[in-house]
Amino acid sequence: VYNVLPSISAITGVSPQRYLWRVSIALHIGPRLVIAIVYHSYYRKILTELEHLPTKILGCRLLNLCFWLNIAEIAALCGVTYISNRENY
Repeated sequence: VYNVLPSISAITGVSPQRYLWRVSIALHIGPRLVIAIVYHSYYRKILTELEHLPTKILGCRLLNLCFWLNIAEIAALCGVTYISNRENY
């Protein structure tokens, strides 16, 4: 199979690209967190306007689940970017 685009691990293994990747992720993490919080508050406001209680409870649970999964995804991206297995061994 012909490789047109290299994988992220191949790109970030070389020193200059690794630092460029880390800087770009550092600039990208803040807006991701802000967007997650804004979405959470927006949908929380929509859910407070619902009158059907079981739907409101289920919606709040699903909203919180989605929010924390989004935060976990952002944290995992940070972890994968800044914790290098080559530098630790």
